[in-house]
Amino acid sequence: MGTWHDPDLGRPIAAPLERCAQLLGVELATVRTLAATVEPYLRADGTRIWSLMQLERQLRPAAYRRRRGGYLDRRQAPTADAAPTRAASGGIHGQGTSSLDLHLGPGIALPPSSEEGGAMAHPNEELVRRAYEAFNTADVETLREVFTDTTIFHEPGRSPISGDYQGLDQVLGFFGTLIELSGGTFRATLHDVVANDEHVVGLHSSDAERDGRRARSPTVLVCHVRDGRIAETWSHHHDQHDFDAFWA
Repeated sequence: MGTWHDPDLGRPIAAPLERCAQLLGVELATVRTLAATVEPYLRADGTRIWSLMQLERQLRPAAYRRRRGGYLDRRQAPTADAAPTRAASGGIHGQGTSSLDLHLGPGIALPPSSEEGGAMAHPNEELVRRAYEAFNTADVETLREVFTDTTIFHEPGRSPISGDYQGLDQVLGFFGTLIELSGGTFRATLHDVVANDEHVVGLHSSDAERDGRRARSPTVLVCHVRDGRIAETWSHHHDQHDFDAFWA
């Protein structure tokens, strides 16, 4: 139906307006009014889809609460994550483990996330957390705000998605390709963000399903920030060979 689907929510995260109206339980006219302030995502076939969360924020603002650098939605945190293991097919399949124990390899694990509470966040941390949320909710308008017009995204490897994407349009197109090739299941499951005045490091799991395979790839993003916007990004995957094989 031309939607972006979020397996954790069990419903699309972006869809045509008619479907959004059904999911939100309101009249189509109401959704059209809300959509006037939300930039849609344009699929390769020309179909326009809107972020369900962005529409619902306007419809039911009390359902969302503020946090550092953005909003937390009503999604319940999963009780267990998955550690990546190599499958014979080249896909990355999950085995249960603690959601706070994102393993990078034997004997290596990330410390608990500091996303909630604690000291005041660096503005660049807030910026990148906002970018993650916008990506995961198909909020194209916010993505255009957090990246520079000349932004560059470096995706390593030798898979169909690998390459250097130069300029905001190419980067947004790359994000759309991730969604298209994964059937709308790709999600950057954020673990933590650390930042200083020039650089930000984001720790997340690249999660997706494709052709009966499931990817859960520990990923590090290194972002260069200029004048309050993301100017360049380098992506690094724990097992580049398996990640390439997933997209082949």
